[in-house]
Amino acid sequence: MPGSVLADRLDDVLKRAADFLGGEQSVRDLQQIEISSAGTRWVLDEGLEPGPSRQGTFKMDLQWDVRKQQLRLDYDVETPSFGIVRSVIETVDGADGFTEGQDRNFSPPGVSLMRSDRVASIKRHQRLLNPQVILRELLRDDGEARLQRQHNNHHGWRGELHDQVKIEDDVAEITLFIRSETGEISHLKTVTSDLLRRDVPLMVKYKGWESFGNGVKFPTQLEIYLDGELVHREQRSAVRAGTDLFLSDLFRIPDGLDVERDRQLSKRGNGHHQSFQSLAGFGFPPDGLQLNVVSTEITPGVWFLSGASHNSLAVKQKDGVVIVDAPLGPERSRAILDWVKENLNEEVTNVVVSHHHVDHTAGVREMAGHGARVVVHTSAKDLWKDVLRSRSNILRDSLARSNLDKKKRRPHVHIKDYNELVVLEDNNVPVRAFPYEQSHSADSVIVAAGGVIFVVDTYSPGPGPVPAAVGLAIVKAVEAQGLTPLFIAGGHGSFIPWADFLARLP
Repeated sequence: MPGSVLADRLDDVLKRAADFLGGEQSVRDLQQIEISSAGTRWVLDEGLEPGPSRQGTFKMDLQWDVRKQQLRLDYDVETPSFGIVRSVIETVDGADGFTEGQDRNFSPPGVSLMRSDRVASIKRHQRLLNPQVILRELLRDDGEARLQRQHNNHHGWRGELHDQVKIEDDVAEITLFIRSETGEISHLKTVTSDLLRRDVPLMVKYKGWESFGNGVKFPTQLEIYLDGELVHREQRSAVRAGTDLFLSDLFRIPDGLDVERDRQLSKRGNGHHQSFQSLAGFGFPPDGLQLNVVSTEITPGVWFLSGASHNSLAVKQKDGVVIVDAPLGPERSRAILDWVKENLNEEVTNVVVSHHHVDHTAGVREMAGHGARVVVHTSAKDLWKDVLRSRSNILRDSLARSNLDKKKRRPHVHIKDYNELVVLEDNNVPVRAFPYEQSHSADSVIVAAGGVIFVVDTYSPGPGPVPAAVGLAIVKAVEAQGLTPLFIAGGHGSFIPWADFLARLP
């Protein structure tokens, strides 16, 4: 089809969509929006099994000045798995932002500067939830789009035909599916980067379009699917659109908060936007980079690597270093790899995964890209095969670069059944991983090396008492292995002598 004809057809499709929404001029003039909604969010790979889990409910009031990229989101959030109810306000003013209230679980309320990655993730999230804003950009010539060619420009969706409008984007191409007969936008497809799974498909469904008497229709029912899994469901109860709904002072950054803009963090937030939104809704926002590695040699050859919200263990063996857990993301894994090289003058040969949860494993691929074997529990092997095969072009990590370099050995999953099995033999410091009774994750294991046992999430060593059920389960599993530990260390918290741990049991 000639280019001019195709361009004319694109204009026709956009006009039909605008007419459905309330008219081209109404969409062009869309400036300020207020939305009240409620819904449920899920987090991928944070439950007993891989997949969607850890649901939490929310009520939200959104105020959005589309022209100035200013947003204020007032949330009331309930997280049943922790029994936590909290209120938090997220405010974005262009490239800057801040939070008010209880932004994180187990932290007191306060006012905090928002990092550039969190700001970017919020803006992208709301843009994808509101395709009328995307259409506004196209009508105002603020974006580039094309129509799928004639022989492939329709897509079956419940037996209906759709025109596909493909829109250029900084992260990945966005496709709007517009019903050919009515102009209704039924859904959107794109690709995003999940912290663990990396490049995965993202789809947003739009249902129940209403005008609310404001001239422009909005979807009242929305669903987001990440890698085919439902992670967000929202029901809107009220919408207002206009020009003088609120003043710009609503978005002003409080005095005393020093704005720090970071382009790399902004790129990270755009690329990982759905992971950020899911985890922030769960009360564990992953904004910012935690690159400080603080090392303590607990016993000869075994180092506790802290300095962040999540800890790792480093074990020096004859042929190299074993790392237990690679949390938070590739950036922290690179910091750990640098520490190993600078302080031990060794390479990381293996990375042992305590369990599959994304916050403790998002840096595993970075280790694998530097040649480390990945040691996982048998029950999670299918997830890890997929993770290590995934593309990571949106935010490229070392594994993605390694897979592109045919001269390098492609990493592989080193699967072991942990039942009473020494995972990594060594004459000096063998590493053993074994399961124990708990309800946190089906593949959770205790890792033991050099008189230190490493436990993640179910218990965090510190000054307080040891919870009875998990404490006794740890003791039972350790004794069944015939081990006599000197210390117990945690993926969170610190490390304490084993004798102190036993003394704190009820």
